[in-house]
Amino acid sequence: MHKSALFLAFMAIVLSPLGNAEDVPPMPQPATPVVTDNANPEKKANLEQRVNSRWAAMIKKDFTQAYQYFSPAYRKLFSLETYLDRTGRNVDWISAEILEVSIKGSRAKVRVHVDYRLNLPPEANFGGVGTIGTDLDEVWLFEDGNWWYVQQEGGMSA
Repeated sequence: MHKSALFLAFMAIVLSPLGNAEDVPPMPQPATPVVTDNANPEKKANLEQRVNSRWAAMIKKDFTQAYQYFSPAYRKLFSLETYLDRTGRNVDWISAEILEVSIKGSRAKVRVHVDYRLNLPPEANFGGVGTIGTDLDEVWLFEDGNWWYVQQEGGMSA
């Protein structure tokens, strides 16, 4: 069976219980950023401000400033010097936009869309990859009256 015929057959099966396409109500578009949980609006605004400020520092390559947003526990374990040694100098962060905020008590998950460019030496032979976009799920904790970024194991280091 030809690919287009297979696709049409699949769509007919998927859409058949719905009747006419005109009968299907449009999906509501979420506001950006989406917020779940009825969090204190001031607490949420503070979180979004800190997420945006951290990413602004990353975009400016002000890694010393970006380090200040890590949780106190992280900063006890890893000195600024250690963080600076680990921070990828081969990445140019171009932009960041909060897509979704989910706050549950003192823990928040923030989905951020970031665009970045890799700056690799020619011998890496990546052939001009260009700008890359991806969504990152960040974890932030509310502690001592403020939100702190928590580095996730195995995630993209930013």
